[in-house]
Amino acid sequence: KDWTYDPFLRNGQAVTATTTVTLNFNINGAKEHPEIARFESQLAECGKALRANGKTQDAIAACRQAASLANNLSGPIYPDRRMAYIYYATSLLRGQQAKEAAAIADKAISLMGQYHDNTATAYAIAGQAKAVSGDLAGADRDLEHAEIAERKEIDTPVGRAERGTFASTLKSLLQLHAQVLTALGRRDDAQKKLDEAAKL
Repeated sequence: KDWTYDPFLRNGQAVTATTTVTLNFNINGAKEHPEIARFESQLAECGKALRANGKTQDAIAACRQAASLANNLSGPIYPDRRMAYIYYATSLLRGQQAKEAAAIADKAISLMGQYHDNTATAYAIAGQAKAVSGDLAGADRDLEHAEIAERKEIDTPVGRAERGTFASTLKSLLQLHAQVLTALGRRDDAQKKLDEAAKL
């Protein structure tokens, strides 16, 4: 299943990117586990609020509830739990709560570690949030992970089919990373990021 998210803001406007996650469906899961049904419903509301680009506080409230429900779940719906944290972090970042967004994005990254997963999305959100909040070392680390994961995703069947979208996401990551590296005084490394971005 493809999830659309808005990890970057450029001139105040969301830049859309796409990532692919694997979902395990259990037809009877909702009947057997009403807490999963509540979570899935709230996650859908959260995603809807983000895509609507309406009141930021409405999105934050919806996604906060989804993330709260995710805290009490485990097992095969792991990708949805991860997405709940990513969505919540995105809403916080839009609401100019970068430090809080970074903490939630780190929860998604921690969850990925438990399931030996690696996706650019969580690292991208964490990297941007840390850059905005002033944690440049953390932003450098997370953006590097995001770029590595995004390059791998470009080489997947979905990535090749939608290369323009994936390349645009990687380009945004590289450009943001270049700004972080420049702020850290690593101008040569920053230029390498810009050179790679220029080729996309």
